Amino acid sequence: MASSTTDTERSTGEPRQRRGAAARLADQLKGQTSRLAEQGLAKAADLAEERKAVAVQKLDAVVEVVRSFAESADAEFGGVVGGAVHRGADGIETIAGSLRRQSVGDMVDGTRSVIARHPGVAIGAASVVGFLAGRIAKASLHHRTDQTQVYRVDAKTEAAA
Repeated sequence: MASSTTDTERSTGEPRQRRGAAARLADQLKGQTSRLAEQGLAKAADLAEERKAVAVQKLDAVVEVVRSFAESADAEFGGVVGGAVHRGADGIETIAGSLRRQSVGDMVDGTRSVIARHPGVAIGAASVVGFLAGRIAKASLHHRTDQTQVYRVDAKTEAAA
């Protein structure tokens, strides 16, 4: 009759001790992993809140610029055009206020909810945002290239003089 355990293993209980040590080590690793994940999520949430605050400040600045433009449009083109620009500023201000009031977690939950209810709209919105981001990046790249070329021309002109 063959036995899977040797006499030494039976007398010392080594396999059980090894399994017990491995289980303790696994539990310790799980605990450390959980703590690290929680710390990472907390830091990500803090960073997201900081970025949100910066975005709100920038939107507030945009509102000021648009309102100034609206007043100029009122004087230059009349109330219809100025009113439209004022409504645009009001919309931006509403977005800034909404960002100010909601936590990042609430915004993420709301976004998930909208995506689940209207996946087609979400895909369309993502496409528009991607297109606009691409256009902005392309324009920024061309602007930087143009500035570099102007600098090179100026440097060559100064060197020739």
